[in-house]
Amino acid sequence: MPVYQYTVKGKPYQKSDLTTQLHPLFQSLSLSAQIRTIKNSLILEVEGAEQAFQKLEPELFKTLTRLINIQSYSKREYNKRQKRFTPKNFIDTETEYDHIKKAARYLNRGQIIALQTPHGFHILCNATKPNSVKSLRAIINEPTKPLPIIFKNVLNVEKQILLSAKEKELLKSEEHPFVLAKKRNLHRLEKERYKAHLLSRHINLLNHRIAVALPLSSCYQKLYEEISFPLVSLVAQNRKGETIRSEQNLYETYGEVFHYLLHLHTDKPQHLAQRKVYQIIYGTPKSVTPYEAPRTEGGSIEVILEKEDASFADCKLAPLKILLDEDGQEQPLLSAISLLFSHLPLKDILTLDLPLDASARKTLYDKWHKNSGTVNSRSLLTLFDAIASLSGTLHEKSFETESLLLAEEYFEVCEEDLFDYTIENNTVTIDIVSEYLRNPKPKHLASTLVNTISTVITEIARQNGQSVTLKGELFTLRDLTELTIEKLEDADITVTY
Repeated sequence: MPVYQYTVKGKPYQKSDLTTQLHPLFQSLSLSAQIRTIKNSLILEVEGAEQAFQKLEPELFKTLTRLINIQSYSKREYNKRQKRFTPKNFIDTETEYDHIKKAARYLNRGQIIALQTPHGFHILCNATKPNSVKSLRAIINEPTKPLPIIFKNVLNVEKQILLSAKEKELLKSEEHPFVLAKKRNLHRLEKERYKAHLLSRHINLLNHRIAVALPLSSCYQKLYEEISFPLVSLVAQNRKGETIRSEQNLYETYGEVFHYLLHLHTDKPQHLAQRKVYQIIYGTPKSVTPYEAPRTEGGSIEVILEKEDASFADCKLAPLKILLDEDGQEQPLLSAISLLFSHLPLKDILTLDLPLDASARKTLYDKWHKNSGTVNSRSLLTLFDAIASLSGTLHEKSFETESLLLAEEYFEVCEEDLFDYTIENNTVTIDIVSEYLRNPKPKHLASTLVNTISTVITEIARQNGQSVTLKGELFTLRDLTELTIEKLEDADITVTY
């Protein structure tokens, strides 16, 4: 529908009086309008059917002439993408149903909208439209982080996601959490049949698991009365990572990128950030934070051993001297080459297939030896970063646990190789370089590291304790967790996770 802006210059007037006089006129013609005043100018921004404007203009200026002394006026087509209607001073003659249908049309065309809830704003896009998902990623500056998806119902989820009985039960529970589940491999006929609901591959570029949920608040339930496709749903946050709660901040942060703001009344004020993410491990729901997991301070690899005398110990990774980037962060490529520096002479490193020229390798080698811009890392995430780079799958990460999710994609149960390792006073040294030189394939390196970690944990537990507690970012890796539990239980060791 067209939108026109009328600018009328005249003597000062009371905007409240104008609103009272003009509202019945707009309402009778099913038009939406915003009234603004700037000094001696009255600005009307009106949206509606083209034929309604033909009836509007004679009556509009007859009414205005009666109320004010018009000096001049102009009319132009209004660009909604540059400047949008806001609720303030908004005369809205459309029903809630009209707004929902309008939002559904935008989503169906692959455009991004904002949804206002009692606890903030959500940014939504059609999860089946690749360009829409890519645009959303560009907006939030997250090129690879997996995106959470809300489906209309369980039937639609099962068309694309493999759900166990436990996962389905969890998905339908009163809490309505997000559930991490495996994506189905659809054959050609299924892809054709479910084409309208088929998730874009840009939802998760790292592995085969998707965080899915069902509509919780009545806001989403009302919207899903008009659409059937899945939605990417993100909490709107400002540049500091804080939840946006005011419309002004929403427009300041996202104003140029979303096409429509949907206001709905809701009777169940549930905020997306309050919805936990669960995965089923050994038949038990476990809360995880797979997309935001900070490194553990102090370097613990998240294994607590309870000894016979009720004392506790944890096992640590031996310090690894790692180069940092300009922002003081660890990156896969720098972690990989740092480990190579600790095991090989420079002349051998110069012959390896790495995305660095000889000059860059020499410069980094000098920095590493001079301890310039380095840190002693005890985190096993460093090893996952390193194998991701050495295998050529990831050299620069966009979020902390990206290499963990890649390892989950490449892990194969049939791989049983181990990296060379030593354990001394619960301090673990793992040599990944020797095995990398023998076989640098991603599946081999990822599977070998997962096998090695589970074996190390089991061996330390046998030596030190009767029970083991697994916790932290490593154990958001379902394969690692289940493999470790299996080995510990085979060794008659009690496991808590």
